[in-house]
Amino acid sequence: MRVPLPSELARLQIADDRARCADRPWLLAHKTARTGASPLAFLRGSAGLYAKHLAPAMLGDEPAGEGWIVGDLHLENFGAWRDEHDAVVFDLNDFDEATVGPWRYDLVRVVASIALLANERGLAGDGTVRLAFAFLHAWRAMCSGATRALPPCEAVERLVARVGRRTRKDLLDGRTELAKGRRRFVRGPRYRDLDASLDEAVRAAFTRYAVARGELDAGCVVDDVAFRIAGNGSVGALRVAVLVRASDEHDAHRIYDLKSQGAPLTGEASAGAARVVEAMKRCLPAMPRATGTLDLDGRSMLVRRLAPQEDKLDLAKVSDDDLDGLCAHLGALAGRAHRRAAAGRVTAWRDDDLDAVFDLALEVGAHLGAAWAAYRWHLARDASDATT
Repeated sequence: MRVPLPSELARLQIADDRARCADRPWLLAHKTARTGASPLAFLRGSAGLYAKHLAPAMLGDEPAGEGWIVGDLHLENFGAWRDEHDAVVFDLNDFDEATVGPWRYDLVRVVASIALLANERGLAGDGTVRLAFAFLHAWRAMCSGATRALPPCEAVERLVARVGRRTRKDLLDGRTELAKGRRRFVRGPRYRDLDASLDEAVRAAFTRYAVARGELDAGCVVDDVAFRIAGNGSVGALRVAVLVRASDEHDAHRIYDLKSQGAPLTGEASAGAARVVEAMKRCLPAMPRATGTLDLDGRSMLVRRLAPQEDKLDLAKVSDDDLDGLCAHLGALAGRAHRRAAAGRVTAWRDDDLDAVFDLALEVGAHLGAAWAAYRWHLARDASDATT
């Protein structure tokens, strides 16, 4: 299989952006701005290019080892959240593309993201090698069972401590407003109105779901629903925010996130939200609190109750000195997930295997960096053609 040229990759991504936003054309400018912001942002927003065009053409059959994988692993698919035991944790937080496949698919992609970050930070060369192998060595130690302890990471510890102090009021005040005596989502960059028929369908389906699961009492009130704009690669997918209130309390609001789930980009795992839940159960020590699935007029939706503690590290605010510890910590988390999901069928990797992943990641990162430049150029040319 031939690796497409950068301009071809750019055109494929532009076509994918337009297809994803076809039902909501007002999202297209947001999607292209997010994806085109930097080479690293382009990697985040172009999971399909990697899965369909780069990985099959470039990754071959080695190193061996497989199981449930994230499918879209990169540096920013980790974050803080509250688990089913009510503990604040930092772990993998995006399984939309999870599937059964080779570990190298996850590792090449995440190490490519490390290489692109190092380049953006002026750390290319020795810095790229240092950060990539901090991740890979920690991954191998955890995945092989040589260690069970997560490497300490000050940046993660600070994030967990900070979000642990947030309250439900902080969450509500940051996302909602009072209008005519009732809370509603603040319309703007984060939330938009749903069309009337979808609004009604969401209210009915979510109420049935919440009552059946015992999340809320039968008299609960859905005060508002809105289209939620979040993420990068998933922009364009149906994502709905639900603001619900218990019937017996005046301001006991909860916010839920509903996100449509189709088939993964790679592998043979089934389509739908049940696949995502299964991947979480296989990969994580504990599930995110109040996670489930519901059917919305034939759409398979992943349901999560949002917690005030949900947040990601802002890589721009992580110092160069903290990057080594961060990469080692994230590598161990990925290794733990792969080991858990492999259910003891772990293939030991040699140093040569880690070297091979590193070399492949540099090639993938170079292709994506060139494709990002072509993407920006094609978008600018298309915009110029549209005005003439």
